[in-house]
Amino acid sequence: MRHLTKPVFFAMLVFSLGFASCHNAGKGVTTDLVNNPSTASDPNKTGDMAVMAFDKTEHDFGPINQGVTVSYSFNFTNTGKAPLVITEAHSTCGCTVPTYPHDPIQPGQQGTIEVTFNSKNKNGDIKKQVTIIANTKPAENYVYITANVKLPQ
Repeated sequence: MRHLTKPVFFAMLVFSLGFASCHNAGKGVTTDLVNNPSTASDPNKTGDMAVMAFDKTEHDFGPINQGVTVSYSFNFTNTGKAPLVITEAHSTCGCTVPTYPHDPIQPGQQGTIEVTFNSKNKNGDIKKQVTIIANTKPAENYVYITANVKLPQ
């Protein structure tokens, strides 16, 4: 193999890898577990998916003093036909922390996303977005908090 040039060696390597992958084609890969009821012809169709229906998606704390920590609970109902599983909830910065249920929310049941905002070192009007990622259509849901942070007198 010492006499083979690099291009010839790599060509042989690519050929052998390609042959090995063709040899295993069609084995062990199925789509039996894939079930996505949404289609390109009807992007709003939710089929048997979970759906997060919030009582409201924005809360205004109004004027608050700098350094105060406030919280609000966003209530939602799973109006879909499948258990709702939230995989992640995050905010746009570390001053806003969401907590969410880690157990599945069954169809018809309610859940809560609690959002805590720490106004330390903040000033003026703020608006923070919380993104909730779940097995829903759409996969990302959003709630927002707003406040007017006042400097200490």
